[in-house]
Amino acid sequence: MENLNFSDYIKHLEVLDFKKGDVILKQGSSTNETIYFLFSGELSVEKNRIGRNVQISSIFAGEFFGEISMITSKPRAATIKVNSETAKVGLIDKSTFLNVSKSRPKFLFVLIRQAIQTMHRAENKHN
Repeated sequence: MENLNFSDYIKHLEVLDFKKGDVILKQGSSTNETIYFLFSGELSVEKNRIGRNVQISSIFAGEFFGEISMITSKPRAATIKVNSETAKVGLIDKSTFLNVSKSRPKFLFVLIRQAIQTMHRAENKHN
């Protein structure tokens, strides 16, 4: 299988810097048809439970997030907040996602595998 090299695509990404406590995505907000890639830092995944946010998971450098909302066109399922002092996040819009998926099928496989793992983790939190 071919090597998955994001460096070819980084030049096409909008990269944003965040600081500790910044909210990147808010639970319930509409999708902006964007997937996010965490280059550096650590993020918390929080869900509103009886009026307060509870951390249910973490996102680490090298991981995607926001993929389920983009694929399903449903509102964001969780709030994503910066846990580390800083975080660098790349935004992958739907058009770039589709182009990369066509030219690098392994990229699509990695993303789908991560989406399934995310759904399994969420399901296990409810059981």
